[in-house]
Amino acid sequence: MQTMRLGRSGLVVPRICLGTNNFGTGADQQTCNKIMSQALDMGINMIDTADGYARGNSEKIIGQFIKDRREDVILSTKVGREAFLGDLDANKIGVSRKNIIYRLNQSLIKLQTDYIDLYYIHAYDTDVPLEETMKTMDSLVKAGKVRYIACSNHSAEQIEESREIVEKLGLENYIAVQNQYNLFERDIETSVIPYCVENNVGVLAYSPLFGGLLAGRYEKGKPPPQGSRAFYRQGGWWDKVSSRENFEKLDKIKEVAKKTGLSLPAIAIAWILREKRVTTAVVGASRPEQLEEPAKGADVNLSAEIIGELEVL
Repeated sequence: MQTMRLGRSGLVVPRICLGTNNFGTGADQQTCNKIMSQALDMGINMIDTADGYARGNSEKIIGQFIKDRREDVILSTKVGREAFLGDLDANKIGVSRKNIIYRLNQSLIKLQTDYIDLYYIHAYDTDVPLEETMKTMDSLVKAGKVRYIACSNHSAEQIEESREIVEKLGLENYIAVQNQYNLFERDIETSVIPYCVENNVGVLAYSPLFGGLLAGRYEKGKPPPQGSRAFYRQGGWWDKVSSRENFEKLDKIKEVAKKTGLSLPAIAIAWILREKRVTTAVVGASRPEQLEEPAKGADVNLSAEIIGELEVL
């Protein structure tokens, strides 16, 4: 598995990271253990979760697995989107000092560790002074509970706002951002990726296979298979993913993939990681073997011709 340094930090990460938002919903402890073991065997030693995934069960499942091999894993988790947990207590949501510290301590217990390698603000919070959030994150690094900090679902303007505050106050700054990015959702190309390239901020792409569509798991006109992400997230999300336009575009991507001899998930990952503008693709799995084809994409250098064909779709 190829690796890169994450932004301007000294942290070396694999080009593929294991995403775990289905741990505890689409996969039980035994299955998740097999997935994580497979990931480590493949050199995918970065595991990404959040305090709200599967109502906290994702962190618990990971904690059971890593408790005896903590130093084998680069571990990331997130705070700030507690709507996943259904908690309506105003002091137990968002990124106030009180909630960040509370949620981190809860995450450490569930993950059975005393530190987090990469701790994310899961979403920009307009209700909390940004200075309070950044001072709190800085204090966690100084206390040794967190090694590096990052953000998720942030715009370039929001990342820049954070940078201005931390530089003024001499605080720890975000070394990376994790946003959605795939052949169907490309909004971060407009400003986030250019900003991160210019300012040496790492970029992690979540949903690189668009919830399984780019893995070939869904068929037009048929309900999502049991165990798939769409199976657990039907409704508006599935309606959007399963549109006629998306399946037409998918057919064209398959045609391009056939020219290269690559599988659909492999070419989707190779496209995301092209030119090293994106550091890492965060790939989820509900079975161990689902990691194999996406991982192949990390070792592929697509030709300019193929990249061009994909980018005009």
